[in-house]
Amino acid sequence: MSVGSVEKNNKDNAEKAAYRKIKDAIRNKNILPGRKLSEAALGKALGMSRTPVRAALKQLEFQGYVRIVPHKGAYVIEPSVQEIDNTYVVRTAMEQLSVALLIENLTEQKVRELEQCIKSEQAAYQSNDYDEYDMINRKYHMKIAELSENFVLYRYIQDLLNKVDAYILLYDKNDPEVSPASIKDHKQILECIRARDVQAAQRCMAEHLQHAKARLILDIENQSPVKDFLSF
Repeated sequence: MSVGSVEKNNKDNAEKAAYRKIKDAIRNKNILPGRKLSEAALGKALGMSRTPVRAALKQLEFQGYVRIVPHKGAYVIEPSVQEIDNTYVVRTAMEQLSVALLIENLTEQKVRELEQCIKSEQAAYQSNDYDEYDMINRKYHMKIAELSENFVLYRYIQDLLNKVDAYILLYDKNDPEVSPASIKDHKQILECIRARDVQAAQRCMAEHLQHAKARLILDIENQSPVKDFLSF
């Protein structure tokens, strides 16, 4: 491997490490919403130069977790309760439409694909792999949108879930007691889909998302830092 290749590899590894550590600090509530992210302070906390930190902040901005204000710096996003509520209103309408379209074009193969999502979700929960669980939880909703066979709707739901993922990273307390309730909701939604009952499926989806929003807002109201990552 050439010297240039080694340097590039080291740079990439440093950027990935900085990204992972900053994101984990936000997830673990060591950095709270609205916190200014000083490149110098982060570099000191992470034991690295400002260059990989700057690259990590740009990636976090692209993913919607951080906003960078010209001439002021980077900040963890701080969505209001109203913004979150508005997002869930739109998400509920979109996902209710996706289940209706799925039922119109339902096949046994589509039912099996949703069943597999739920099995994978249960396995991740039982193995205490909560990162995997969160990914599959999202996949279940995206699979319904995909199987609705409306690509435009799929993209809108994808964008909304990206927003919700940011809210969850910021505020969710990763309560292990919540997961079984979510799996139960997913099973109920699938049973309504299997029965081709559009109204019941839409009602179950709305209730499921209402529960998710209520838990998230409760976590916002009870948030507190575990230990401020940037305090020295």
